[in-house]
Amino acid sequence: MANNGLDIEKKIFDPIHGYISLTNNEMEIVNSLPFQRLHEIKQLGSTYLVYPTAKHTRFSHSLGVLHIASEIIAALQEEPDCGIDWNETRIPDIRMAALLHDIGHHPLSHTFEHTMKQLEDDQADHMDFGEWIIRNNSEIVDVFEEGDLDLDQVVSMITGNNPRCEISSSIISSALDADKLDYMVRDSYFTGVASGTIDIPRFISLIRVSDNKSGITFSKKGIPMIENFIVATMSMYWSVYYHRVTTGFSLMMDRAYSIMRDKQIMPSVAEIKEWKEEEFLDYTDSCFIRYLRMHYSRESQLGSLSKQILGRIPLKLIDSERIVIDEKDESDGSLYAIGCKLCSENESVFVSRQKRSFFKKNEDILIYDEKENEVTSMKEIETSFVQMISPKSYMEDRIYTNKANEDDIRKQVKSEIE
Repeated sequence: MANNGLDIEKKIFDPIHGYISLTNNEMEIVNSLPFQRLHEIKQLGSTYLVYPTAKHTRFSHSLGVLHIASEIIAALQEEPDCGIDWNETRIPDIRMAALLHDIGHHPLSHTFEHTMKQLEDDQADHMDFGEWIIRNNSEIVDVFEEGDLDLDQVVSMITGNNPRCEISSSIISSALDADKLDYMVRDSYFTGVASGTIDIPRFISLIRVSDNKSGITFSKKGIPMIENFIVATMSMYWSVYYHRVTTGFSLMMDRAYSIMRDKQIMPSVAEIKEWKEEEFLDYTDSCFIRYLRMHYSRESQLGSLSKQILGRIPLKLIDSERIVIDEKDESDGSLYAIGCKLCSENESVFVSRQKRSFFKKNEDILIYDEKENEVTSMKEIETSFVQMISPKSYMEDRIYTNKANEDDIRKQVKSEIE
């Protein structure tokens, strides 16, 4: 439990990390209305309909990211040749960025985000929305001003674009950051899927600083552990995040949201920005579920979707196709094209495309060889598992429908494939 040389005001118990220490400024943020709203934003959206105990929230996750970030800082402070000027790097700003990194999440986390972006360009991205909240909410702004915190620095760390110190950015936003470490162990714990279990203290003990102080590196001894983390991540995506039944419920929720937007039941981001600050507290999962309940008994498409979601009636998976593609491959996938065609013709059809690159083009993991005093990219290590998967994306296309139309849609898909 690292204090990072700061005065601790409060300790909050967490089932993942034990006691989490917070300063007075951090407690004021935690007690603010925007942060309290995260109590009602589920970390995993519709996943609770498949894994009943997956009801943990962005609130607890944000506290967890703060804790891991503070532990990483403590580990770096103990490095004899770290070479970081912690006065310039400003530990309170790093901790605050960790705490606020998810403040802009919409109801049910990522469930509607793609549709929201289509309707409102990038205005709906949770990072951009979070930045707007941080810069405009009076409670948060007051804490920054009174606590001598650098608002611009905190925002740049959250977005991964901090020119003053890349080390601070890499703690919050990188290929292996505090965010990923927390959500993996937290999601594993609350779903009961053991494949996401990680030894976080051991992981942190392997963190080093590169010679040019441009970011964090990992000891060469940590390569097997990093590879295990990647395998665990892949397992969690296919077992939990992209679970076929969860995906089906997410598709229904997304379509219900789209209808609500058309009918001006759910607010746009532009409308939310005009709300009074206390009204923003209602922009939660409960808001969306409440509207579903209001339409439950109505004879309409929204009413039908409400019955299936609230009654936990899953969609029927008609067909699926998993594809491994290289970065340069722009294949659309034949099944996805068929699904989009049927979806445009029949409102009972749903199509999904879930694509995952376990390393983005601009992401890397640097390995430090203490004996040779050399830093190498894991992508350049021939025996590394990372070299095999880094240029590839893993994509799965699925077509769903409801039970009443299952036989008919299955015949249509078969006919299109043949």
